[in-house]
Amino acid sequence: MSNPRYISDTLKQKKKKVKKIKMYFFIFLIVLFFLGILYLFQIPQIQITETKISGNSFVTTQEIQDKANSILHSKIAWIIPRSNIFIFPKKTLEKMIKENPAIIDVRVRKDLFKKITIDIVEQEKEALYCTSFDRTNCFYLNNEGFIYSQVTEYIVPEQESIIYLEGDQKALKEYVFEKDLYVGVMSFIKSSARYGIPLSHAYVKSDAILEFQTRSGSRLLTSRYDDLQKDFSNFIALIDQKVITIDQLGQIEYVDLRFGNKVFYKNKTN
Repeated sequence: MSNPRYISDTLKQKKKKVKKIKMYFFIFLIVLFFLGILYLFQIPQIQITETKISGNSFVTTQEIQDKANSILHSKIAWIIPRSNIFIFPKKTLEKMIKENPAIIDVRVRKDLFKKITIDIVEQEKEALYCTSFDRTNCFYLNNEGFIYSQVTEYIVPEQESIIYLEGDQKALKEYVFEKDLYVGVMSFIKSSARYGIPLSHAYVKSDAILEFQTRSGSRLLTSRYDDLQKDFSNFIALIDQKVITIDQLGQIEYVDLRFGNKVFYKNKTN
């Protein structure tokens, strides 16, 4: 007759063996599953191989492409490529591209399985801000006076509207001055141009004097605290009444518009 204790020990050993086999098989299935997932993530047919960039003219295509490549060439946990169309982080790339203040908005779209399209919306240049009259350090301004990029060209075109500040250096991502003043300055410049009197620059001095200079060399004196639209109207009234003609402006040293309807001017002396 068999020993019951012997039979019990044998059954226990068999159960342990079966349990081990099941555990190893389960681990094998898990490893196989992850290897399958890893293989699927690396299938060439769903890897992004083409990047299309549109809407940019100011920001270089290479700058945008470099940021896209920094993500496309990276991996998750050193294994899974981010170039996979299903896990490519669009929002991350959009945030990286928008770090450039010259870009207002960006949208990344996934097209098919191997291509992404990057649509760029840029700032629109309205004027320049230069730190000195030699124009060696100038910046682009948008329609709110926001400084969004440095001018890289060696020579600044003469026809550009330029703003100078006395004793106050501005930098990228700052406003050249308060929005209302900027809008008033640009309105004065644009209105003068429409009237056939192009201005070369606006100079905001530390004593609050705001000086516009015509391309013929005459200075129009106002104040940063004035109603610039009214000052311009008083200046144009002077022209309309032929007290000073446009042709004579080159002979005028300055026109002082800071005293309301009382406008003073001085001829240039030889």
